Amino acid sequence: SLPPPSPAPRPETYSVVVTNLAARDISAQGEVILVEGYMDTIALHQHGITNAVATMGTAVTPRSGSTLARYAKTVVAAFDGDSAGMAAVVRGAALFQEQEIKVRIVEMPAGKDPDDWVREAGPEAFRQAVRDAVSLIDYRLNRAVREQPDGSANITAEMVGQVVPILCDLRSEIEREEQIGKLAVRWCHPDLGRVQQAEAAIRQEVRQALRRAPRSQGRPTPASREQAATPRPQAPRPV
Repeated sequence: SLPPPSPAPRPETYSVVVTNLAARDISAQGEVILVEGYMDTIALHQHGITNAVATMGTAVTPRSGSTLARYAKTVVAAFDGDSAGMAAVVRGAALFQEQEIKVRIVEMPAGKDPDDWVREAGPEAFRQAVRDAVSLIDYRLNRAVREQPDGSANITAEMVGQVVPILCDLRSEIEREEQIGKLAVRWCHPDLGRVQQAEAAIRQEVRQALRRAPRSQGRPTPASREQAATPRPQAPRPV
């Protein structure tokens, strides 16, 4: 059985409950699986997935980031897509980057949590999902464009406005260019000319957004950017 959980923190704080047993296995594997609550954690441990820990609260703090960084440099979040825990992970993207923590997201089946999934499909199915987990940036971009049809006739200001704040969070120019190219292909394939035009349009909007970011405060957080991501009058013309 698992050791008793630590005392619950203040509700606005996103905390990571790391048991002694989990800490040992997390350090050995270099990876921690974050789940929403104790029941998910217990179910995974009972099925041999012992590097899982529970989260609590709705705000990522430097303390929670440093706690995770002490044990592992890869975090795999296995939450319902609309949960408070997932929202906290997305809002904490910049903090995870500061701690040099790589974040990946398990694409959970609709209406399932890890407790249900591991009991119904078995531990190997869950382990495979962890291996297939996507990067945090891919997860955020996938959600942003999910409602937009692939190969749509035009790239609209609304479509660009949804992805620009996410692309601005990438510190690596190389990774940002890679993601811009993937988005352009997703929207405009197989028309190479339109792919190139889309790349140029997205790149221009990203550069303008980065220039607008207050220098004294650094780049905006994911939450503030995504809330402010509305089409501007001078947004790129359809391509």
